Amino acid sequence: MIKNKIRTLIVDDSVTIRKVIRHLLESDPRFEVVGEAAQPSEALKEIRLRNIDLITMDLHLPQKTGAALIKEYMAIRPIPTVVISSLRPEESHLVLESLENGAVDYIQKPDQKTILANRVEILDRLFQAAQAKLVLNLKHSKQEALLSQSSNALLVIGASTGGTEAIKTLLTQLGTQIPPTLIVQHIPPFFSEAFAQRLNKLFPFEVKEAKNGDKVQENRVLIAPGGFQMRLVKKGSDFFVAIEDSPPVNRHKPSVDFLFDSVRREYTGPKVAVLLTGMGADGAEGMLKLRSVGTYTIAQDEQTSVVFGMPREAIKRNAAVKVCGLHEMGAAIQQGFVSLLSPKKGQAS
Repeated sequence: MIKNKIRTLIVDDSVTIRKVIRHLLESDPRFEVVGEAAQPSEALKEIRLRNIDLITMDLHLPQKTGAALIKEYMAIRPIPTVVISSLRPEESHLVLESLENGAVDYIQKPDQKTILANRVEILDRLFQAAQAKLVLNLKHSKQEALLSQSSNALLVIGASTGGTEAIKTLLTQLGTQIPPTLIVQHIPPFFSEAFAQRLNKLFPFEVKEAKNGDKVQENRVLIAPGGFQMRLVKKGSDFFVAIEDSPPVNRHKPSVDFLFDSVRREYTGPKVAVLLTGMGADGAEGMLKLRSVGTYTIAQDEQTSVVFGMPREAIKRNAAVKVCGLHEMGAAIQQGFVSLLSPKKGQAS
Protein backbone atom coordinates (compact mmCIF):
# COMPACT_ATOMS: atom_id res chain seq x y z
CA MET A 1 0.00 0.00 0.00
CA ILE A 2 1.25 3.47 -0.91
CA LYS A 3 1.74 5.52 2.26
CA ASN A 4 1.54 9.00 0.82
CA LYS A 5 -1.22 9.11 -1.73
CA ILE A 6 -1.74 12.21 -3.84
CA ARG A 7 -4.74 13.92 -2.29
CA THR A 8 -6.72 15.27 -5.24
CA LEU A 9 -9.56 17.78 -5.60
CA ILE A 10 -11.69 17.56 -8.76
CA VAL A 11 -13.19 20.87 -9.93
CA ASP A 12 -15.78 20.55 -12.72
CA ASP A 13 -19.41 21.64 -13.03
CA SER A 14 -20.35 18.40 -14.81
CA VAL A 15 -21.39 15.51 -12.60
CA THR A 16 -20.61 13.08 -15.41
CA ILE A 17 -17.08 14.37 -15.95
CA ARG A 18 -16.38 14.39 -12.20
CA LYS A 19 -17.36 10.71 -12.13
CA VAL A 20 -15.11 9.96 -15.12
CA ILE A 21 -12.10 11.68 -13.53
CA ARG A 22 -12.81 10.13 -10.11
CA HIS A 23 -13.01 6.67 -11.65
CA LEU A 24 -9.72 7.27 -13.48
CA LEU A 25 -7.91 8.45 -10.35
CA GLU A 26 -9.32 5.75 -8.10
CA SER A 27 -8.06 3.10 -10.54
CA ASP A 28 -4.51 4.09 -9.56
CA PRO A 29 -3.31 3.45 -5.97
CA ARG A 30 -1.09 6.55 -6.10
CA PHE A 31 -4.12 8.86 -5.93
CA GLU A 32 -6.87 9.58 -3.43
CA VAL A 33 -9.85 11.80 -4.32
CA VAL A 34 -10.53 13.91 -1.23
CA GLY A 35 -13.16 16.24 -2.66
CA GLU A 36 -15.19 17.51 -5.58
CA ALA A 37 -16.41 20.99 -6.43
CA ALA A 38 -18.90 22.15 -9.04
CA GLN A 39 -18.29 25.88 -8.70
CA PRO A 40 -15.49 28.23 -7.60
CA SER A 41 -16.91 29.00 -4.16
CA GLU A 42 -17.07 25.29 -3.36
CA ALA A 43 -13.52 24.81 -4.61
CA LEU A 44 -12.18 27.63 -2.44
CA LYS A 45 -13.93 26.14 0.58
CA GLU A 46 -12.36 22.73 -0.10
CA ILE A 47 -8.93 24.34 -0.50
CA ARG A 48 -9.29 26.10 2.87
CA LEU A 49 -10.49 23.01 4.73
CA ARG A 50 -8.43 20.19 3.23
CA ASN A 51 -4.82 19.22 2.73
CA ILE A 52 -4.67 18.98 -1.08
CA ASP A 53 -1.71 17.87 -3.21
CA LEU A 54 -3.27 18.21 -6.68
CA ILE A 55 -6.23 19.94 -8.31
CA THR A 56 -7.83 19.03 -11.63
CA MET A 57 -9.50 22.13 -13.02
CA ASP A 58 -12.20 22.69 -15.63
CA LEU A 59 -12.08 26.12 -17.27
CA HIS A 60 -15.82 26.46 -17.93
CA LEU A 61 -17.26 27.16 -14.49
CA PRO A 62 -20.16 29.25 -13.19
CA GLN A 63 -19.29 32.60 -11.58
CA LYS A 64 -15.77 32.80 -13.05
CA THR A 65 -13.39 30.93 -15.34
CA GLY A 66 -11.09 28.25 -14.06
CA ALA A 67 -8.17 30.46 -15.09
CA ALA A 68 -9.38 33.23 -12.76
CA LEU A 69 -9.95 30.73 -9.96
CA ILE A 70 -6.40 29.39 -10.32
CA LYS A 71 -5.01 32.90 -10.00
CA GLU A 72 -7.09 33.49 -6.87
CA TYR A 73 -5.95 30.48 -4.86
CA MET A 74 -2.37 30.46 -6.16
CA ALA A 75 -1.88 33.87 -4.53
CA ILE A 76 -2.92 32.37 -1.17
CA ARG A 77 -2.00 28.69 -1.32
CA PRO A 78 -0.08 27.41 -4.38
CA ILE A 79 -1.21 23.90 -5.28
CA PRO A 80 -0.09 21.94 -8.37
CA THR A 81 -2.98 22.17 -10.83
CA VAL A 82 -3.75 20.40 -14.09
CA VAL A 83 -6.34 21.93 -16.38
CA ILE A 84 -8.69 19.23 -17.67
CA SER A 85 -11.08 20.93 -20.03
CA SER A 86 -12.62 20.75 -23.48
CA LEU A 87 -11.92 23.91 -25.45
CA ARG A 88 -12.49 25.24 -28.94
CA PRO A 89 -9.47 26.71 -30.78
CA GLU A 90 -10.72 30.25 -30.18
CA GLU A 91 -10.60 29.57 -26.42
CA SER A 92 -6.90 28.70 -26.43
CA HIS A 93 -6.16 31.89 -24.54
CA LEU A 94 -7.88 30.41 -21.46
CA VAL A 95 -5.32 27.61 -21.28
CA LEU A 96 -2.46 30.08 -21.67
CA GLU A 97 -3.93 32.30 -18.96
CA SER A 98 -4.18 29.28 -16.69
CA LEU A 99 -0.54 28.40 -17.27
CA GLU A 100 0.47 32.01 -16.65
CA ASN A 101 -1.53 31.94 -13.43
CA GLY A 102 0.28 28.86 -12.16
CA ALA A 103 -1.26 25.73 -13.69
CA VAL A 104 1.29 23.03 -14.44
CA ASP A 105 -0.25 21.21 -17.41
CA TYR A 106 -3.27 20.92 -19.70
CA ILE A 107 -5.10 17.73 -20.65
CA GLN A 108 -7.99 17.57 -23.08
CA LYS A 109 -11.14 16.56 -21.17
CA PRO A 110 -11.36 12.76 -21.44
CA ASP A 111 -14.26 10.53 -22.31
CA GLN A 112 -14.38 6.78 -21.73
CA LYS A 113 -12.80 6.06 -25.12
CA THR A 114 -9.93 8.50 -24.48
CA ILE A 115 -9.27 7.03 -21.05
CA LEU A 116 -9.11 3.50 -22.38
CA ALA A 117 -6.61 4.55 -25.06
CA ASN A 118 -4.49 6.92 -22.93
CA ARG A 119 -5.06 5.91 -19.30
CA VAL A 120 -1.39 5.31 -18.44
CA GLU A 121 -0.21 8.55 -20.06
CA ILE A 122 -2.92 10.66 -18.40
CA LEU A 123 -2.22 9.21 -14.96
CA ASP A 124 1.52 9.66 -15.40
CA ARG A 125 1.06 13.31 -16.35
CA LEU A 126 -1.14 13.85 -13.29
CA PHE A 127 1.41 12.12 -11.08
CA GLN A 128 4.29 14.19 -12.48
CA ALA A 129 2.26 17.37 -12.10
CA ALA A 130 1.68 16.60 -8.43
CA GLN A 131 5.47 16.51 -7.95
CA ALA A 132 5.95 19.77 -9.84
CA LYS A 133 7.78 22.67 -8.32
CA LEU A 134 5.79 25.89 -8.57
CA VAL A 135 8.40 28.45 -9.58
CA LEU A 136 7.15 32.01 -9.30
CA ASN A 137 8.59 35.51 -9.79
CA LEU A 138 12.15 34.67 -10.76
CA LYS A 139 14.47 37.66 -10.98
CA HIS A 140 16.72 37.83 -14.00
CA SER A 141 19.02 40.23 -15.80
CA LYS A 142 18.07 41.40 -19.28
CA GLN A 143 20.74 41.36 -21.99
CA GLU A 144 21.28 44.54 -23.97
CA ALA A 145 21.63 42.50 -27.15
CA LEU A 146 22.22 38.81 -27.56
CA LEU A 147 24.42 39.38 -30.60
CA SER A 148 25.84 42.75 -31.55
CA GLN A 149 26.30 41.86 -35.21
CA SER A 150 25.38 39.27 -37.80
CA SER A 151 27.27 36.07 -37.02
CA ASN A 152 25.36 33.24 -38.73
CA ALA A 153 24.44 31.96 -35.27
CA LEU A 154 21.38 29.87 -34.43
CA LEU A 155 19.46 29.36 -31.16
CA VAL A 156 17.29 26.26 -30.66
CA ILE A 157 15.11 25.60 -27.61
CA GLY A 158 13.10 22.62 -26.40
CA ALA A 159 10.56 22.51 -23.55
CA SER A 160 7.56 20.64 -22.22
CA THR A 161 5.66 20.82 -18.91
CA GLY A 162 6.10 24.30 -17.45
CA GLY A 163 7.69 25.42 -20.69
CA THR A 164 5.26 28.10 -21.85
CA GLU A 165 6.17 30.35 -18.94
CA ALA A 166 9.84 29.32 -19.00
CA ILE A 167 10.09 30.27 -22.68
CA LYS A 168 8.52 33.65 -21.99
CA THR A 169 10.97 34.25 -19.14
CA LEU A 170 13.91 33.22 -21.29
CA LEU A 171 12.92 35.43 -24.23
CA THR A 172 12.52 38.36 -21.85
CA GLN A 173 16.25 38.09 -21.12
CA LEU A 174 17.44 38.24 -24.73
CA GLY A 175 17.23 41.95 -25.47
CA THR A 176 16.17 43.44 -28.78
CA GLN A 177 18.58 41.85 -31.27
CA ILE A 178 18.49 38.05 -31.36
CA PRO A 179 19.74 35.33 -33.70
CA PRO A 180 17.33 33.11 -35.63
CA THR A 181 15.50 31.07 -32.98
CA LEU A 182 13.59 27.79 -33.31
CA ILE A 183 11.43 26.45 -30.47
CA VAL A 184 9.68 23.15 -29.84
CA GLN A 185 7.22 23.31 -26.97
CA HIS A 186 5.09 20.23 -26.37
CA ILE A 187 1.68 21.75 -26.95
CA PRO A 188 -1.66 20.53 -28.31
CA PRO A 189 -2.85 21.50 -31.80
CA PHE A 190 -4.41 24.98 -32.05
CA PHE A 191 -2.71 26.27 -28.88
CA SER A 192 0.68 26.88 -30.50
CA GLU A 193 -0.69 29.71 -32.65
CA ALA A 194 -2.28 31.44 -29.64
CA PHE A 195 0.95 30.94 -27.69
CA ALA A 196 3.04 32.51 -30.45
CA GLN A 197 0.64 35.43 -30.85
CA ARG A 198 0.70 36.05 -27.13
CA LEU A 199 4.50 36.18 -27.10
CA ASN A 200 4.64 38.31 -30.24
CA LYS A 201 2.85 41.10 -28.39
CA LEU A 202 5.50 41.15 -25.67
CA PHE A 203 8.76 41.46 -27.60
CA PRO A 204 10.39 43.75 -30.18
CA PHE A 205 11.36 40.76 -32.34
CA GLU A 206 8.91 38.60 -34.29
CA VAL A 207 7.41 35.48 -32.69
CA LYS A 208 5.18 33.33 -34.86
CA GLU A 209 3.85 29.81 -35.24
CA ALA A 210 6.02 28.25 -37.90
CA LYS A 211 4.53 27.60 -41.33
CA ASN A 212 6.05 25.28 -43.90
CA GLY A 213 8.74 27.17 -45.80
CA ASP A 214 9.21 30.00 -43.28
CA LYS A 215 12.67 31.51 -43.55
CA VAL A 216 14.98 31.23 -40.56
CA GLN A 217 16.35 34.72 -39.97
CA GLU A 218 17.59 37.14 -37.34
CA ASN A 219 15.05 38.67 -34.95
CA ARG A 220 12.51 35.93 -35.73
CA VAL A 221 11.34 33.18 -33.38
CA LEU A 222 9.56 30.22 -35.00
CA ILE A 223 7.49 27.96 -32.74
CA ALA A 224 6.65 24.46 -33.96
CA PRO A 225 2.91 23.98 -34.51
CA GLY A 226 1.11 21.53 -32.25
CA GLY A 227 0.45 18.18 -33.88
CA PHE A 228 3.27 18.49 -36.46
CA GLN A 229 7.02 17.98 -36.62
CA MET A 230 9.41 20.83 -37.45
CA ARG A 231 12.84 20.43 -38.98
CA LEU A 232 15.51 22.74 -40.37
CA VAL A 233 16.30 22.59 -44.09
CA LYS A 234 18.95 24.35 -46.17
CA LYS A 235 18.26 25.78 -49.62
CA GLY A 236 21.25 27.41 -51.22
CA SER A 237 22.80 29.67 -48.60
CA ASP A 238 19.55 30.18 -46.70
CA PHE A 239 17.68 28.13 -44.10
CA PHE A 240 13.99 27.39 -43.78
CA VAL A 241 11.71 25.20 -41.70
CA ALA A 242 9.77 22.24 -43.01
CA ILE A 243 6.53 21.43 -41.20
CA GLU A 244 5.60 17.78 -41.62
CA ASP A 245 2.90 15.36 -40.54
CA SER A 246 5.57 12.84 -39.56
CA PRO A 247 5.14 10.17 -36.85
CA PRO A 248 5.69 11.09 -33.18
CA VAL A 249 9.22 10.87 -31.77
CA ASN A 250 9.47 9.97 -28.08
CA ARG A 251 5.63 10.00 -28.20
CA HIS A 252 5.73 13.71 -29.07
CA LYS A 253 4.60 15.72 -32.06
CA PRO A 254 6.28 18.18 -32.21
CA SER A 255 9.41 16.56 -30.82
CA VAL A 256 12.54 18.31 -29.59
CA ASP A 257 14.75 15.47 -30.78
CA PHE A 258 13.22 15.72 -34.27
CA LEU A 259 14.25 19.40 -34.48
CA PHE A 260 17.64 18.96 -32.81
CA ASP A 261 18.60 16.10 -35.15
CA SER A 262 17.80 18.21 -38.21
CA VAL A 263 19.83 21.11 -36.86
CA ARG A 264 22.81 18.81 -36.32
CA ARG A 265 22.57 17.54 -39.90
CA GLU A 266 21.90 20.83 -41.68
CA TYR A 267 23.53 23.65 -39.72
CA THR A 268 27.32 23.89 -39.51
CA GLY A 269 27.50 27.43 -38.10
CA PRO A 270 27.71 28.43 -34.43
CA LYS A 271 24.67 27.26 -32.50
CA VAL A 272 23.37 27.17 -28.94
CA ALA A 273 20.81 24.56 -27.84
CA VAL A 274 18.71 24.92 -24.68
CA LEU A 275 16.61 22.29 -22.91
CA LEU A 276 14.06 23.64 -20.46
CA THR A 277 11.62 22.19 -17.94
CA GLY A 278 9.53 19.18 -18.95
CA MET A 279 8.69 15.56 -18.15
CA GLY A 280 10.23 12.69 -20.06
CA ALA A 281 13.45 12.58 -22.05
CA ASP A 282 12.64 14.26 -25.37
CA GLY A 283 15.60 16.35 -26.53
CA ALA A 284 18.23 14.75 -24.30
CA GLU A 285 19.70 12.44 -26.96
CA GLY A 286 19.44 15.13 -29.63
CA MET A 287 21.29 17.55 -27.37
CA LEU A 288 24.06 15.00 -26.78
CA LYS A 289 24.52 14.63 -30.54
CA LEU A 290 24.53 18.42 -30.95
CA ARG A 291 27.23 18.75 -28.31
CA SER A 292 29.32 16.16 -30.16
CA VAL A 293 29.49 18.51 -33.17
CA GLY A 294 30.54 21.56 -31.15
CA THR A 295 27.19 23.06 -30.14
CA TYR A 296 27.10 25.00 -26.87
CA THR A 297 24.37 23.20 -24.91
CA ILE A 298 22.49 24.44 -21.83
CA ALA A 299 20.12 22.59 -19.50
CA GLN A 300 17.83 24.22 -16.94
CA ASP A 301 18.65 23.32 -13.35
CA GLU A 302 16.42 21.39 -10.96
CA GLN A 303 15.76 24.34 -8.66
CA THR A 304 13.97 26.40 -11.31
CA SER A 305 12.38 23.58 -13.34
CA VAL A 306 8.69 22.93 -12.84
CA VAL A 307 9.40 19.31 -13.82
CA PHE A 308 13.06 18.28 -13.88
CA GLY A 309 12.66 15.49 -16.43
CA MET A 310 14.07 16.48 -19.80
CA PRO A 311 16.95 18.57 -18.40
CA ARG A 312 17.84 15.81 -15.93
CA GLU A 313 18.05 13.25 -18.74
CA ALA A 314 20.32 15.56 -20.73
CA ILE A 315 22.59 16.07 -17.72
CA LYS A 316 22.72 12.31 -17.06
CA ARG A 317 23.93 11.80 -20.64
CA ASN A 318 26.59 14.51 -20.23
CA ALA A 319 24.83 16.40 -23.00
CA ALA A 320 24.93 19.82 -21.30
CA VAL A 321 27.94 22.11 -21.47
CA LYS A 322 26.29 24.27 -18.82
CA VAL A 323 23.53 23.84 -16.25
CA CYS A 324 21.90 26.98 -14.86
CA GLY A 325 18.75 28.50 -13.44
CA LEU A 326 16.07 29.95 -15.67
CA HIS A 327 16.90 33.46 -14.43
CA GLU A 328 20.50 33.00 -15.65
CA MET A 329 19.60 31.59 -19.05
CA GLY A 330 20.04 34.80 -21.06
CA ALA A 331 23.57 35.32 -19.73
CA ALA A 332 24.40 31.64 -20.34
CA ILE A 333 23.24 31.87 -23.97
CA GLN A 334 25.32 35.01 -24.42
CA GLN A 335 28.30 33.21 -22.89
CA GLY A 336 27.76 30.33 -25.28
CA PHE A 337 27.79 32.50 -28.39
CA VAL A 338 30.85 34.42 -27.19
CA SER A 339 32.61 31.10 -26.62
CA LEU A 340 31.72 29.84 -30.09
CA LEU A 341 32.49 33.07 -31.95
CA SER A 342 35.76 33.94 -30.23
CA PRO A 343 38.83 32.60 -32.07
CA LYS A 344 40.71 32.45 -28.77
CA LYS A 345 38.14 30.44 -26.85
CA GLY A 346 37.02 26.86 -27.27
CA GLN A 347 33.82 25.29 -26.13
CA ALA A 348 33.45 24.84 -22.41
CA SER A 349 33.90 21.39 -21.00
